[in-house]
Amino acid sequence: MAIESTRHIVLDLIFVVKREGSQYSALCLDLDIAACGDTEGQAIDVLKSLIEDYVMHMAAEGREDQLRRPVSPEALREFLSSSVPKGASRRFGTYHWHPEIPAAAAL
Repeated sequence: MAIESTRHIVLDLIFVVKREGSQYSALCLDLDIAACGDTEGQAIDVLKSLIEDYVMHMAAEGREDQLRRPVSPEALREFLSSSVPKGASRRFGTYHWHPEIPAAAAL
Protein backbone atom coordinates (compact mmCIF):
# COMPACT_ATOMS: atom_id res chain seq x y z
CA MET A 1 0.00 0.00 0.00
CA ALA A 2 1.43 3.35 -1.07
CA ILE A 3 1.28 6.23 1.33
CA GLU A 4 1.07 9.62 -0.32
CA SER A 5 2.93 12.27 1.61
CA THR A 6 2.05 15.91 1.61
CA ARG A 7 3.88 19.08 2.47
CA HIS A 8 2.74 22.52 3.47
CA ILE A 9 3.50 25.91 2.08
CA VAL A 10 2.38 29.06 3.82
CA LEU A 11 1.29 32.15 1.92
CA ASP A 12 0.57 35.51 3.51
CA LEU A 13 -0.76 37.62 0.66
CA ILE A 14 -1.95 41.21 0.43
CA PHE A 15 -4.88 42.24 -1.73
CA VAL A 16 -6.85 45.39 -2.44
CA VAL A 17 -10.52 45.61 -3.40
CA LYS A 18 -12.26 48.56 -5.01
CA ARG A 19 -15.58 49.30 -6.60
CA GLU A 20 -15.65 49.95 -10.35
CA GLY A 21 -19.08 50.96 -11.59
CA SER A 22 -21.49 48.20 -10.61
CA GLN A 23 -18.74 45.63 -9.91
CA TYR A 24 -15.88 45.14 -7.50
CA SER A 25 -12.30 44.41 -8.50
CA ALA A 26 -9.78 42.59 -6.32
CA LEU A 27 -6.03 42.51 -6.95
CA CYS A 28 -3.46 40.33 -5.18
CA LEU A 29 -0.37 42.52 -4.87
CA ASP A 30 2.01 39.60 -4.29
CA LEU A 31 0.98 37.44 -7.25
CA ASP A 32 -0.40 39.92 -9.81
CA ILE A 33 -3.72 38.08 -9.98
CA ALA A 34 -6.98 40.00 -10.38
CA ALA A 35 -10.66 39.11 -10.15
CA CYS A 36 -14.03 40.81 -10.17
CA GLY A 37 -17.50 40.18 -8.80
CA ASP A 38 -20.89 41.73 -8.23
CA THR A 39 -20.08 42.23 -4.53
CA GLU A 40 -16.90 42.82 -2.58
CA GLY A 41 -17.19 39.36 -1.04
CA GLN A 42 -17.68 37.70 -4.41
CA ALA A 43 -14.62 39.48 -5.85
CA ILE A 44 -12.53 38.27 -2.89
CA ASP A 45 -13.85 34.70 -3.19
CA VAL A 46 -13.05 34.59 -6.91
CA LEU A 47 -9.59 36.02 -6.21
CA LYS A 48 -8.92 33.34 -3.58
CA SER A 49 -10.03 30.63 -5.99
CA LEU A 50 -7.71 31.96 -8.72
CA ILE A 51 -4.84 32.15 -6.23
CA GLU A 52 -5.42 28.55 -5.17
CA ASP A 53 -5.52 27.36 -8.80
CA TYR A 54 -2.32 29.26 -9.58
CA VAL A 55 -0.46 27.92 -6.52
CA MET A 56 -1.52 24.33 -7.18
CA HIS A 57 -0.46 24.65 -10.82
CA MET A 58 2.95 26.04 -9.87
CA ALA A 59 3.41 23.31 -7.23
CA ALA A 60 2.47 20.60 -9.72
CA GLU A 61 5.20 21.93 -11.99
CA GLY A 62 7.73 22.11 -9.13
CA ARG A 63 7.97 25.89 -9.43
CA GLU A 64 7.17 27.02 -5.87
CA ASP A 65 10.30 29.17 -5.92
CA GLN A 66 8.69 31.20 -8.73
CA LEU A 67 5.31 31.75 -7.02
CA ARG A 68 5.71 35.41 -6.15
CA ARG A 69 5.40 37.84 -9.01
CA PRO A 70 4.51 41.21 -7.49
CA VAL A 71 2.31 43.72 -9.27
CA SER A 72 4.42 46.28 -11.08
CA PRO A 73 4.37 49.83 -9.68
CA GLU A 74 2.76 51.04 -12.91
CA ALA A 75 -0.04 48.46 -12.76
CA LEU A 76 -0.68 49.22 -9.08
CA ARG A 77 -0.78 52.94 -9.77
CA GLU A 78 -3.30 52.37 -12.57
CA PHE A 79 -5.46 50.11 -10.38
CA LEU A 80 -5.50 52.57 -7.49
CA SER A 81 -5.89 55.74 -9.51
CA SER A 82 -8.96 54.81 -11.52
CA SER A 83 -12.12 56.56 -10.40
CA VAL A 84 -13.90 55.53 -7.24
CA PRO A 85 -17.61 56.44 -6.87
CA LYS A 86 -18.52 58.97 -4.18
CA GLY A 87 -18.87 57.22 -0.85
CA ALA A 88 -16.99 54.14 -2.02
CA SER A 89 -13.52 53.24 -0.83
CA ARG A 90 -10.69 50.86 -1.43
CA ARG A 91 -10.04 48.17 1.09
CA PHE A 92 -6.80 46.32 1.71
CA GLY A 93 -6.79 42.87 3.22
CA THR A 94 -4.64 39.82 3.76
CA TYR A 95 -5.10 36.19 2.81
CA HIS A 96 -3.31 33.59 4.93
CA TRP A 97 -3.35 30.24 3.15
CA HIS A 98 -1.50 27.04 3.96
CA PRO A 99 -2.48 24.31 1.52
CA GLU A 100 -1.38 20.71 1.67
CA ILE A 101 0.48 19.93 -1.53
CA PRO A 102 1.13 16.31 -2.57
CA ALA A 103 4.90 15.73 -2.30
CA ALA A 104 4.86 14.11 -5.74
CA ALA A 105 3.75 17.44 -7.21
CA ALA A 106 7.20 18.90 -6.74
CA LEU A 107 9.04 16.29 -8.81
